Amino acid sequence: MILIDKPSFIATSADTQTPMKLNQLVVNYSTALGQKDGVPQGYINSYLCTTDNLFVHSIPQIEIEVFTGNILSDLHNIYITYLTALNPKLKFTSTL
Repeated sequence: MILIDKPSFIATSADTQTPMKLNQLVVNYSTALGQKDGVPQGYINSYLCTTDNLFVHSIPQIEIEVFTGNILSDLHNIYITYLTALNPKLKFTSTL
């Protein structure tokens, strides 16, 4: 889970924000098998949602080889970096 230091509308891009104030987000992910240069390739699909499972944001599919450790922990860091850049006055903290 990603905690937000105070309930806030969260910018999810330069033009969009959440329709409600949030104070925590959940990172979900799944794996997919695809092809790259004719060879099987694993991918990670992920998205952020509220604790009520309302969609907030997703990032593009990532090749599984990009992850060097715990996938969920790495995704938390990716989303925190992304959200911090868009919401510099807020503090995002991973609970992992």
